[in-house]
Amino acid sequence: MRNKLLFSVLLITLVIGALFAKENTDAEIKDGDIIFHKSISPQSKPIQLATKSKYSHCGIIYKRGNDLFVYEAVGPVKLTPIKEWIARGKNNSYVIKRLKNAEKIITPDVLIKMKQVGDQFKGKSYDSTFEWSDNRIYCSELIWKIYQQATGIEIGKLQKLKDFDLSDASVKAIMKRRYPNKIPTEEIVISPAAIFENRALDNLNELLIEKNELLKSVSLSIESQVSRIRTDETSPKNTTLYFSVLLETKDLIKALMNLLETYEEFHLGTKQGN
Repeated sequence: MRNKLLFSVLLITLVIGALFAKENTDAEIKDGDIIFHKSISPQSKPIQLATKSKYSHCGIIYKRGNDLFVYEAVGPVKLTPIKEWIARGKNNSYVIKRLKNAEKIITPDVLIKMKQVGDQFKGKSYDSTFEWSDNRIYCSELIWKIYQQATGIEIGKLQKLKDFDLSDASVKAIMKRRYPNKIPTEEIVISPAAIFENRALDNLNELLIEKNELLKSVSLSIESQVSRIRTDETSPKNTTLYFSVLLETKDLIKALMNLLETYEEFHLGTKQGN
């Protein structure tokens, strides 16, 4: 009985390692991830109304050792500790998104290039009139230009100022203050909403929630099996079979997710081709 229990515990340990080692690594925040929140600045509400999005500010996450920072255009362009950045958002709420196939696209060399491109804008003033130039820069413009110049990927559709909903009174008021003479309706703009909604990005928060739910479900199954091993005359052969089923299930889930990702890439490529 004791040998059987020792064998089963060893098997459980090996299976848990095989099941979750990669998932825990993938779940970590990585260099180049994009973070969004609802700013508490005066322009936040007009931006939300004009773009029809609940997010009004964004930045790129970079790691320095074990610490996380957000590279943002907030006047001036700078690195901000992520905890400080989150605290500036409403209710400390935020969403993190990641480029699909980021592990293949954002290589160490590309990451260096992203930071080099970003350094060109470091210290520049915030562009409150959202002009498509490099003299001053706003948050989503900074992200778009870094990604486009470093990876060749346009994460978000460029629009013109006239494409946004400028009808709300608060939007009209801020537009009048910033454009006292004439609103440049033909000005090219990239909004936080356009980046957030881009299909080239995965919602890391949703992925983490789904992974945690799967981890919880499998953990309950493991605990249940451990209880059976301790109380029942469960043979090592049955235990091995049980965990083999878990591993097969994991492989099936991975295959299905890869298939969905392939379809997503095909759909995105077709859409961009049109």
